[in-house]
Amino acid sequence: MNHRRRISAFSLKDRGRDSAGVAGMRPPGYGRLEPRAGSVVAFHGGKGGVGATMLAAECAWMLASRGSDVVAIDADLERGCLGYYLDVPVSPESYSLIDLVPVIDELTPRVIENALSVGSCGARLLAAPAGGSPRTVDATCPAKLLGSLAERFSTVLVDTPPALDPLTLGFLLGADRVVFVVTPEVACLGTSRGVLAEMSASGVSRDAVDLVVNRAAPGDGITAHEIERYLGLPVALVLPDDARRCRRLGDAGLPVTSEKSRLGSGLAALADLLF
Repeated sequence: MNHRRRISAFSLKDRGRDSAGVAGMRPPGYGRLEPRAGSVVAFHGGKGGVGATMLAAECAWMLASRGSDVVAIDADLERGCLGYYLDVPVSPESYSLIDLVPVIDELTPRVIENALSVGSCGARLLAAPAGGSPRTVDATCPAKLLGSLAERFSTVLVDTPPALDPLTLGFLLGADRVVFVVTPEVACLGTSRGVLAEMSASGVSRDAVDLVVNRAAPGDGITAHEIERYLGLPVALVLPDDARRCRRLGDAGLPVTSEKSRLGSGLAALADLLF
């Protein structure tokens, strides 16, 4: 990764004058700015630790390998680790969503390009702040950011944190599809049903949600059919548990799909389903 000088709000605002049509667009609240060219897919876990970040990264790897112009956003401002899965070292010199907030109404192509890191797979990344950030971000920022990125990239992927705060809801509402990830565990499913209810109450359409069961293993006491009945959503895909492979390849800076495996085949099927 190129360790560039951190962008100041002043330098971002004064880089070029090609922001016509972007600056000044202020949606009244959540949602998306229309029209836009690229598609936006958000990944959200029914609780923390279910593998949503890994799935987002694997999709970014596969899309980039297919020649797609893809950008990923790590929207977990406190504990984001998407850079690890995309083999992008994140340091205090890396840019994040926090750096774009002061100039969110003036996201010129030059500003966007300077704010993104490039992974070894070729995917761009707007990283989470190194060390985390306690700062809050205006809830209208996601719509503006997604609108700008989707005009420039064919695919925008967003990894969201488990907490349904205003920023996370902004990204979920601004997405074309939401990959909702659960594991076949009572603790996860109980939490997930409440999260789905809150998402629906906030305006996220259930028709836009793709339910993915991750880390399924032979002998699990909870079946996909039971998960569908409990959550009130059809299961789009069931992915097998392969924790050792994920750790080994992740530490080597490689995607799971770099090796033949049942999980790799399932992840390829997920990318085909979404894109």
